[in-house]
Amino acid sequence: DLDSDIQTLAQRVEEHRGTLVLLRAALLGECALPQATRLDQQFPYLAQFRSAARLLAARSRVMREYGMYLEAAMDAVDCLWMAQDVATQRVLIGHLVGMAIESVALAELEACVPHLDAAETRAVLNRLRAADKDRVSIGDVIRGELTASRFAFRDQIIGGMGGVGELEELRKQVGEAWDPAKAWEAMDTYAAEVLERLESPDGRRSISDIPIEDPLLKMLTPAYDKALLRTSDNLARFRLLLLKLAVHAYRLDNAEPPAELEALVPDYLPAIPMDPFSGKPLLGLVRDGTFVVYSVGPDGEDDEANAIEGPAIANSMGDIVVLVTEPSAR
Repeated sequence: DLDSDIQTLAQRVEEHRGTLVLLRAALLGECALPQATRLDQQFPYLAQFRSAARLLAARSRVMREYGMYLEAAMDAVDCLWMAQDVATQRVLIGHLVGMAIESVALAELEACVPHLDAAETRAVLNRLRAADKDRVSIGDVIRGELTASRFAFRDQIIGGMGGVGELEELRKQVGEAWDPAKAWEAMDTYAAEVLERLESPDGRRSISDIPIEDPLLKMLTPAYDKALLRTSDNLARFRLLLLKLAVHAYRLDNAEPPAELEALVPDYLPAIPMDPFSGKPLLGLVRDGTFVVYSVGPDGEDDEANAIEGPAIANSMGDIVVLVTEPSAR
């Protein structure tokens, strides 16, 4: 439990020292989980990844408590790699587990940033940029989920029926006129519309308004639009942390923050990261003497770094804001 006291966390980390050595060695290689078509095939992988990621996050917290900020930051980045790896299963539940891992790792890493020196900041920044390049896209995840849904439909709805009696029982649940053949066609139509929107180049692609008439499809189809929003939120926070590290490094090198974000290019970043909510570069400004970087958030409007209250949801007003605090004395 990451909410345990630091002594308990330190003890658990020590108990699993050998596991951490093996885990770091594994993270140096490639990862591609086999796509599972049933939940009972997915959960064992997800449980193992979640446990391993929590161990890395626990070590990050312990290292930070003991003032070993570079080690703590690298543990958090390794935890982010775990989030990327679990998403290679390319199903929605794996993607959601990966985003939960990513949220924990981002919080741990952000807490380390003010304590890093210039060389350490560059090392963490480069490692984080590499992790971003290996990110599995939400489009690939939903393509995989749609494939898994078709397998589930075939094996559990059609193949799992013991006879006419079972089919009639299902029809009582979803409607007397329900036809399996038409439901399969409806899945094809829905999948084609989802994938077309995912390939749209302009900003976040909402799919909540795609009409679904088949009652069983309504039951089987996960909340893809909520997953898109959560993905955009996580991606914005990930890229804002890239900016925070770059601004922190610039300040250490120049004794002041940059006058504008473009000053970070190309010495600290090859380009200003894109805001997934606008399709344009992320933004930055100085407010009350503090440099802030921000995303326009779900409403797509630049609110000049006035932050969203609470977690970002579809109708949130305001921006997603990250403060770049003064470097701390070591």
